Amino acid sequence: MLSASRSARHPASVLSLHASLVCNYLAARIRMVVLTGFLACGLSSCAPQIPAESNDIPQRSKVVTQDSVGDQRVLQQTSRPWQPDPRYLTPSKGHSAQVIDIFRLNPATDGSLRTISVDRDGKVLLWMLRENVPYELYTLASPGDTYALSADQRLLAVARGTTVSLHSLPEHRQLGALDRLATRVNALTFHPHGGSVLIAGADGKVYRWKYLGNEVVNDPSERNKPFERYLGHATVVSAVAFHPNGRFFLSGDWKGRLRAWLLYDSDLFEGGFDENIFEGKFFTERVPFRVAARSDATSIDFIRVSQDGEFFLLGTGGGNIELWSTRGYKREAVAQAYRGVIKELDFDSASQKVMGYGRDGMLKVWEIVRREDDVLGEVFYELVLTRESRVPSIQELSFLDEKRAVAGGVDGSMMLIQLDKLTEVSKDKGAA
Repeated sequence: MLSASRSARHPASVLSLHASLVCNYLAARIRMVVLTGFLACGLSSCAPQIPAESNDIPQRSKVVTQDSVGDQRVLQQTSRPWQPDPRYLTPSKGHSAQVIDIFRLNPATDGSLRTISVDRDGKVLLWMLRENVPYELYTLASPGDTYALSADQRLLAVARGTTVSLHSLPEHRQLGALDRLATRVNALTFHPHGGSVLIAGADGKVYRWKYLGNEVVNDPSERNKPFERYLGHATVVSAVAFHPNGRFFLSGDWKGRLRAWLLYDSDLFEGGFDENIFEGKFFTERVPFRVAARSDATSIDFIRVSQDGEFFLLGTGGGNIELWSTRGYKREAVAQAYRGVIKELDFDSASQKVMGYGRDGMLKVWEIVRREDDVLGEVFYELVLTRESRVPSIQELSFLDEKRAVAGGVDGSMMLIQLDKLTEVSKDKGAA
């Protein structure tokens, strides 16, 4: 998924939600300025330099330290996604253990279809899908429970129990780890512009690890800045997702509560005055989140945001799929997708298609249909089921484009699925 530029203007689709989140936050800051009577500039005089691009795999460093300049360079997100080169990799026989995550890569210059898969043993493979040839990309010393891939396709975040580690795929090495968590990690996602990882905790909190700010801190008052906590859920946080503009994120929990959060450093001063965010009282009088109006009390297991940020999808423990618009922060459509747990859910916003896989073994594809009511002058949306087929033993699922998907099996197999070959659903059944 391509990340928007830092300097890009925010799309109109998110202005409504931004206004609601920002107003209370800025009002509290103005009150603080009046009390303190002075301001100190917290802005950096210049933006960090982005390292030069290279798609060749560099040599492994002999000395690796958490605070070295080299590590900081590697952690910086680049403007162009890294494309693994099979010439530098060893062919593999594939996975021998269950596939637990699949990451679709951005199209290469030669038009090849590529994806990265991770299995339960910690083996990370690059797949050339047209040739059906896997290559050994990386092997983790300690396999994780959940994973995330950065937008530039260079960093792999790995959660294992209460620890989150960062790994460089081009350099085949671990860069650092966060071991300050006292709770199990349920989900991970990178900031679309890089620099931080969002963590869903089993203790009802959302954490943000700002790994670019994880260097040695001399001022004790600054020691917690690289590690943010967002408090508001009363039960296990089961899903998190950033909006593409990077200023806010969404989180869902086991009781079906959905929240939109403004980042602490999304204000004018980039969080320069948030000295007591995590110790003692909060700086603001109001917590910077907004609760969604929804009555479904089943768990939110998936949050998928469109590339343009206009819509997002929810997948619930009751088998429902919900389409929400960011503008207005409202639910636009809902479909009873399955009569049980949704095992996988993906959203291809370019084609306005949704793909899901249920515990019943059914792979289904929906289209988001926009309709207008000429009498009321209103626009509404529907999730229309178009194709479905029974495909056994799928564990992970991801769109490649509007016509193809890739799936990982319980037995470690990888499958390229032609979506137009699935059984077509009648219009009457699809609209039901």
